[in-house]
Amino acid sequence: IDKDLANCITMILLILTVQCMPQGLARVEAFFWYCSAANYVLMYSQGLIFLGLLISAVQDEKKGKKLYDLVMATIMGFFIGGANYMTSLSVAILCALLVLTVILCKCGKITLWKTESDAVRSAKQKWFTLLSIPAVSMLIGFICSCMAPGNNNRAAGLTGMGPVKAVLTSLYYTLSYAVGEWTNWAVICFLLLMVPFLWKAVQKTTLSYRYPVLAAIFAYGMVSANICPPMYAEGNIEAGRLQALFWMQYALCMTLLEGYLLGWFYRYLNRDRKAEIYTTDNHFSRASMTVIVSIVVMLLWGSALSVHVNPDFYTSTSALQDLLNGHAQEYDRQNTARREMLKDKSVTDAVLPAYTYKPDLLFFSDITTDPSDWTNEAVRRYYDKTSVVLGDETK
Repeated sequence: IDKDLANCITMILLILTVQCMPQGLARVEAFFWYCSAANYVLMYSQGLIFLGLLISAVQDEKKGKKLYDLVMATIMGFFIGGANYMTSLSVAILCALLVLTVILCKCGKITLWKTESDAVRSAKQKWFTLLSIPAVSMLIGFICSCMAPGNNNRAAGLTGMGPVKAVLTSLYYTLSYAVGEWTNWAVICFLLLMVPFLWKAVQKTTLSYRYPVLAAIFAYGMVSANICPPMYAEGNIEAGRLQALFWMQYALCMTLLEGYLLGWFYRYLNRDRKAEIYTTDNHFSRASMTVIVSIVVMLLWGSALSVHVNPDFYTSTSALQDLLNGHAQEYDRQNTARREMLKDKSVTDAVLPAYTYKPDLLFFSDITTDPSDWTNEAVRRYYDKTSVVLGDETK
């Protein structure tokens, strides 16, 4: 599809992903805790770029650009294989299916791009076959990560679930958490807002959209696969970083599935037409514009009511609240004072004042009043103190 439609769909998806992320530690760990932001969200983003490069390697017109896509994807794929298991397993599943599809194409079991001319189909299938190189590179990286001694040592200290129970629990959590708890009215409005754009987009594609049920099962399975590793290793997804990535992949799969189902419905409505049913028209009908405006008005009205009752309803309103009431600034001031005390060589036994305010998007965790707590010990060693404890609340 053209870039204008792609950008519209992408921006709605990104707004949905960021603003409607589950409240609590999911937002904190996803964006403001370095360990999670770098090892989880950043690597998940790199996984999407990797998949984008695979698509570009087939769709780009210039041979030089295709080669660049393949080389970059091959390099990125290996490192993505060593990312957090939520990301690496999801991408590994897609790469394994990609390799399988290449093998089936080479054996003549399936044929891609049936609607294209022989020359175009032959050229695309040639480049499609080459996608097995970055796919295999990614799988090699994933296998190396699974066999790494450090990961095995860490896994030995965790108590999780058996593989069968982990899979079944992951399938249940997708229904319970993602669909049951997180799909609120705002999420539904954003998905409805995508309908006119996706409807226009599917009219521009040559895909057949013949397997809506299989697509729904696959989308549901990919969301569940995202949380299968932590269920297997730890038996839960209580950590905010896990919930954040779970939510991100759920939002993405919902959008892709929505587009696929709309594509199937469009093909179904035009099943008796022998003429070309694809379009290059970018203009929306009056009915489509009415739908867009109505949903936007509904979203604004509902958001005003929800934010009035719960300022943390959206990620941005939660941040805005802590900025306007001064909690973020006070949190920063107290952090600075703490840091100065910890860097003061004359202070050997540091008693850090407790935070007066703990902004919802910034506060992750703190030391305790027990000097032997592992967090206190880590801070003590880092700043070379005799002891570090939490004191009384700052007035």
